Amino acid sequence: MEAGAKKIILVVKDAPEEDELSIVVTDNGCGMTAEQCAKATSPFCTIRKTRRVGLGLAFLEMAVTQCGGQLRIESSPGYGTEVVAMYSHSHPDRQPMGDIAGTIVSALMGETEVTFE
Repeated sequence: MEAGAKKIILVVKDAPEEDELSIVVTDNGCGMTAEQCAKATSPFCTIRKTRRVGLGLAFLEMAVTQCGGQLRIESSPGYGTEVVAMYSHSHPDRQPMGDIAGTIVSALMGETEVTFE
């Protein structure tokens, strides 16, 4: 939403029989250059003007890699961004999913111009 997205798509695949948990977030925000994508998981890289750190993608990368998964970020300026986090479902260090519905509701509070799927 900070990147001007008007549409955000969230896909969660919870497939223990395939030993896979994947989370895909796609938006149609301002997008990033290749250089910005390369730095996106750095805690000291953020587009926000209110603070100098951005921990979201840094923590996601840490959570994914500590259990043998992969994080992929694809983006194009003017077209949006896709973040794909793939986990081994059975890995003992995989963190629990938590309250996804509550997180989405909190993120969208007061946002009237954003469509969420």
